[in-house]
Amino acid sequence: MKLPQVPAISLRVIEIGAVAAAYYATARLGQLVAIPPGNITAVWLPSGIMLAAVLIRGYHVWPGIWLGAFIGNVWSYFDPTSVASVAACLFSGAANGTGDSLCSVGGAYLIR
Repeated sequence: MKLPQVPAISLRVIEIGAVAAAYYATARLGQLVAIPPGNITAVWLPSGIMLAAVLIRGYHVWPGIWLGAFIGNVWSYFDPTSVASVAACLFSGAANGTGDSLCSVGGAYLIR
C-alpha cells in the first residue's frame, strides 16, 4: 500500500509553525528570568535557536521567526486600555519581528 504524499507547501507551513512555536516558547522562558520591571533579560534563547533554525532548515523559515516574535511581544505587552496602546503594542511587535527575522537571516548569510 502506497502512502499519500504530503505536498511540499504543507510541510513548509508546518515547519514555519514549529519555528514560531519554538520562538514563542523560548521567549516566554527568557522573560521569566527578566530583570524587573520585566523587559530586560540577560539570556535571550530565541536568538541562537532561530539562527540555528535558519542555518539548518534554510532562509524560508523567516516567517516563523517573525510570527513568533510578534506574538511573543504582543502577548507580553498587550494593554487594551486605549486604541493608542493597542496600536503601539502591535507596531512594536511587528518591528521586533522584523528585526529578529533580519538578524537571523543576516547572521546565517554572514556565517555561510
